[in-house]
Amino acid sequence: VGVKVIFETCELTEEEIRRGTEICIEAGADFVKTSTGFFTGGKNEGATYEVIEAMMEAADGRCKIKGAGGIRDREKFLRLIDMGIDRMGIGYKSTAKVLGLDK
Repeated sequence: VGVKVIFETCELTEEEIRRGTEICIEAGADFVKTSTGFFTGGKNEGATYEVIEAMMEAADGRCKIKGAGGIRDREKFLRLIDMGIDRMGIGYKSTAKVLGLDK
């Protein structure tokens, strides 16, 4: 069983995301994740391209990245795959659109 650490990246600076990722790796985490999907304290963008890029650069292949929050269309889904993300959390309301089944 792997260890996954979830950040509420909307509340963090890019430097805090990078440092948090590094700390998680040092502590033995297998995954870092962008959002719980339940944050209600402000903006809730989750897996932005900038956040995923910061996590991936900080991780440098030493742990996996899971993006969640804000993945609501096929374009973003495919771009995150192209970026090399390991896993994605997609809400059930967005699944058909992300998979291209909402026609």
